[in-house]
Amino acid sequence: MNKVIMTMIAVIIIMTGIIVGGNIYQKSKLAENSESKEEVEIAESTPYEEILDDCTDEWENMQKEKEAETLQVNSDYEKQDKYILREKKGQIIAYKVGENGEETEYLTTDISTDYLAEDDKENLSKRD
Repeated sequence: MNKVIMTMIAVIIIMTGIIVGGNIYQKSKLAENSESKEEVEIAESTPYEEILDDCTDEWENMQKEKEAETLQVNSDYEKQDKYILREKKGQIIAYKVGENGEETEYLTTDISTDYLAEDDKENLSKRD
């Protein structure tokens, strides 16, 4: 008789655990569903045009910033000294290019043009 009572108590405890666990699981599923419903409701309540306008404005602002950066870089580049390499008497010479395009000899190197490929030799000889 004692075994039967103990078995019944064990079955009741197991059944209670299953019921309580099932209730907890259902509540967590309901909470997840209500959260996702809230997200859908928020998304549905925001007009597509408004989202598109925000994205377009953001994109335009980003483009304007990039253009401003490009202009800044270009203006910085214009302010920098420019140099060009030429061949003179079989050596490579660096010339500084002035604002009006005149070339002034800046640096004479010890580098012989004999070591260069033919294309490179031709490029050094060309006047742009």
